[in-house]
Amino acid sequence: MLVRYLYIRNYKAHKNMFDKITSYIYPPDRLLASKVLKLKLTQVSIFGAGDLGRGVIQYLHDKPININRWYDSSVKQGKAYFCKREVWSIDNLSHEPCEYLIIASEVYKKEMITSARTAGFNGHFITL
Repeated sequence: MLVRYLYIRNYKAHKNMFDKITSYIYPPDRLLASKVLKLKLTQVSIFGAGDLGRGVIQYLHDKPININRWYDSSVKQGKAYFCKREVWSIDNLSHEPCEYLIIASEVYKKEMITSARTAGFNGHFITL
């Protein structure tokens, strides 16, 4: 029993270390996309229209995942167009049909989650 406990504890420690190393090797857009693929989602929305958000959309473009909506805090009302895609105001998050929202930022992650919750999003977040 003690041997099994030590094995499981060491496995978790090695897995955490592997995850940390992976986060330094892979680009952040690929890491977010791989989290979506691991969850086997069919649709997802993205909050953030910066380089990371565009990278996630580009990476998921040829995958069997529907990007429902793309949100950004710079859009004040309704929707705008960026890179030939609709970008919605975060005020529309309360009507979001997707259960998962990708937070496409490393630096402003906490602020974006707070904004999404304030706007009425009640689902789950996928973050770095």
